[in-house]
Amino acid sequence: MSGGGAKGAFEAGVLWGMYHGHENVGSTFDYDVVTGVSAGAINTMGLSVIPKDQTERAVQALSDTWASLRDGDLYENWWFGAVRGLTDRSGIFNTAPLYKFITNYFKNMGGKIYRKMIVSSADANSGSYIIWDETASDVPKAVVSSASIPFIFPNQDWGNGVVAMDGGTVYNTNLVSAV
Repeated sequence: MSGGGAKGAFEAGVLWGMYHGHENVGSTFDYDVVTGVSAGAINTMGLSVIPKDQTERAVQALSDTWASLRDGDLYENWWFGAVRGLTDRSGIFNTAPLYKFITNYFKNMGGKIYRKMIVSSADANSGSYIIWDETASDVPKAVVSSASIPFIFPNQDWGNGVVAMDGGTVYNTNLVSAV
């Protein structure tokens, strides 16, 4: 699934429509591997935390979640606002609420990944492409890293010199890594 901010809600709606609008629902949409970048990474994790034989539940949960989101669930202003974000942080908005939201969603869905998942970021220091999968040490942080739009949302520091930002800056939808 590709990135593009609010397109994440659109993607969730498309998945819902494909599932419910198809004559032969069921195993046709029970994907083994899900890949995404930026907002698509959020949907990737959303699908991956529900068993593949429960795809209807997964697409409904994604659709309901996007429909209920508010700006405050995803980001907030820094103390001293955008100036602090641009001078003292690497993004205008603080995404601590997004990390908390994704972490809670992950926990509320059981804290387990049921489908192979791939999300991606770019290393702000080296420019290299980073692939995160279901074995990442912090799956919610990998998802936030993939969705960290440069200058808007802060880069995610993983230590060891890895500073991750939106993977869409390098490769919008990485199908190769999913294969």
